[in-house]
Amino acid sequence: MISLNFELISISLKVVNERSISHSNKITQPSDRHDLTARVFKLKLRKLIDLITKCKIFGNVTSWVYSIEWQKRGLQHAHISIWLENKVHPDRIDNIISAEFPDPEKDPHLFDILKKNMIHGPCGKLNPFSVCIKDGQCKCNYPRKLLDVTRSDKNGYPLYRRRSTTNGGFQTAINVKWIVPYCPLISKIMNAHINVELCSSVVAVKYILKYIHKGSDQAMFSIENKNNNEIEEYQSGRYINSNEAIWRIFGFKIHDRYPNVQHLHVHLENGQRVYFSNDNVSKKVEKPPETTLTAFFNRLFRENVIILRYPKIFYMKQFAKKFNLRKQGIRYSHEIFQSDTLGRMYTIHPSNSECFFFLRILLHNVIGPMSFGYLKTVNGITYKSYREACQQLGLLKDDKHWGDALAEANETKKSSSIRSLFSIIFTSCNPSDPKSLWEKYKKTMNYTDEIFNETLIIIEDMCLIISGKNLNQWNNSFFSNRKYIKRFRNHS
Repeated sequence: MISLNFELISISLKVVNERSISHSNKITQPSDRHDLTARVFKLKLRKLIDLITKCKIFGNVTSWVYSIEWQKRGLQHAHISIWLENKVHPDRIDNIISAEFPDPEKDPHLFDILKKNMIHGPCGKLNPFSVCIKDGQCKCNYPRKLLDVTRSDKNGYPLYRRRSTTNGGFQTAINVKWIVPYCPLISKIMNAHINVELCSSVVAVKYILKYIHKGSDQAMFSIENKNNNEIEEYQSGRYINSNEAIWRIFGFKIHDRYPNVQHLHVHLENGQRVYFSNDNVSKKVEKPPETTLTAFFNRLFRENVIILRYPKIFYMKQFAKKFNLRKQGIRYSHEIFQSDTLGRMYTIHPSNSECFFFLRILLHNVIGPMSFGYLKTVNGITYKSYREACQQLGLLKDDKHWGDALAEANETKKSSSIRSLFSIIFTSCNPSDPKSLWEKYKKTMNYTDEIFNETLIIIEDMCLIISGKNLNQWNNSFFSNRKYIKRFRNHS
């Protein structure tokens, strides 16, 4: 989630080392020693993360995530997204990110680094067969336009300042239109291709996070055989080059993030997922495996906290499936340390209402639950369903706006249209008390008391068309009697 007070910076890191390597009295190229290039890239990546998070060159960092990918020719690169605590104001952008050459006389070192690493192309008319050309245009929109000041673009990225020589730019052999945006301080320290972009739009943020987690490139290939087996004929494969192979052999991280996130399970009582074989099926039935939810219920330390806050103070031992006190972090009390780990539950769609949705709401709000029955108990009364417990705790919104919609439809619409509206509200809008809505507006859906059951059947048919579920599956207080119904003409 992106807050208005947060700002996101996207960084792409590529390391291209052209130095020769002396080994066993032989001069080799970096491409011949993938083990060394992998280690150099890892060191530079770790140094870059430390510069941003510990040295705070952009300001206080609240969270970050990176993912490493490999091009088909073997060069590794990292995509890094960083969330800052304070918003970057427009007058500070030029101090952080630049798309211009420095003065070659005052800073020749940075000028040489940019000339070597941060020039796009050439493409377009200079090189129409470049890999970035699509439909005759550069996919990266190079060459860029000259601008006297930095401006905001509609896609969420700033249009960085690129001044001509008449407006304060420096005269160089390379046109400033081809420079990739960079951070001068990082480029001087790392001496690598590091593209830095500021993102302030939700559209850009969604694209960046999707791009980071898109995974490795995949290729579709066919296998010809005489059997004409369609399943074996097309297979989806992943291309792994030697550079990626050595990275995986070393066990280096391909993805990392801060803060850490502890996934918390949501399931009904005795409803956890069980993996078994013919040899251990009886053992699994007698003693189902522990999950983070059951481990939370069986915890030794009975702190009055919700389950989402528990991973901050406790960590889960994967094999023992038990929560244990953290031994390092920020001191919370005399014996308790607190970390920045976040607890997050899997998202549940409202259509899984009674099974998971209302259980998840209770787990987010009930402090210190000790069992599934504890979650259903409110003021000493144990209710039959999690929905009823949510209603008693006031965790569900009232249905006044849905009632107003049905009342307004009653003034101008036929009963058939009101039934359709009720079916949509029932299946798609997750009303907190659909039974009360039905009792209040059922007379608007047909004529007499004798045909209410027929009305329920018509509504149930609509619910089956919309969601594939009957009334009882959506809410156990609703059911229609199809066995003894007598068909009659449509009164509506």
